[in-house]
Amino acid sequence: MLDVSAFTSACRQLQTSLAYLSSDAALADPELRKQFRGASILAFEFTHELASKMLLRRHVATLLPNPAEAAGLSHMDLLRAASSAGLPLDPTAWRRYRELRNPTSHTYDGERAEELVAMLPDFLVAASQLAAALRAAHG
Repeated sequence: MLDVSAFTSACRQLQTSLAYLSSDAALADPELRKQFRGASILAFEFTHELASKMLLRRHVATLLPNPAEAAGLSHMDLLRAASSAGLPLDPTAWRRYRELRNPTSHTYDGERAEELVAMLPDFLVAASQLAAALRAAHG
């Protein structure tokens, strides 16, 4: 059985962070918005990481006869396999989320941060749908 509770909780935290980011208080105070932007990006990074781990665990548990095969699996291979197995995800979109995530963990650039923030609502929908599908499949 796959426990997706942490992933579900991370999705809720991202949703809360995005609500604060778009609040009247944040829109009125640029410094407060930067703080909420940073919190939203951290929530995204954590949620993205959990999504990847959930996909790998599910893939190893249900699709691979030999779990050692998972070591050689690329991220795109994992996304394609999950999509082919019926999980509600678009490998191209998830590749883009990963591309946007990687630089945020190494450098901080305001322009890149705003680009990432712009796609967070789409990511939240995708991650929530994936969490729901995993919950339905694994109790």
